[in-house]
Amino acid sequence: MLQTSRLILRLPHADEAEAVVKYYDKNRAHLETTSPSWAKNFFEVSFWRKQLSMNLEEFQKDASLKLFLFEREYPDAIIGSVNFNNFVRRAGQYCALGYGLDRDKEGQGLMTEALRQAINYVFTTLN
Repeated sequence: MLQTSRLILRLPHADEAEAVVKYYDKNRAHLETTSPSWAKNFFEVSFWRKQLSMNLEEFQKDASLKLFLFEREYPDAIIGSVNFNNFVRRAGQYCALGYGLDRDKEGQGLMTEALRQAINYVFTTLN
């Protein structure tokens, strides 16, 4: 779990799948055009239970870090995501970065705040 002055960034547990579905359902039109293709069952709680478990496994295997953003004042509602995917650990170390933010939270500097914290963690702690 990472924290900033306004945010909590963390890997949700499988039992929080409903909150993930709620976030994506609310922001479907906002995020769909800039996101990778979504699976047919992307908006199903069962899909996200499995996905959140896989996200934790991938993190433990040093393969990715898929964080969701929560406001510190409202720690149960997801407002965004920051994903570091496909870690490569060779002579050149790199990964792909993807992120999304609730349409109602744009323009407040929240993603900048989240990315500063997450990128610092990936570079310093995860090396």
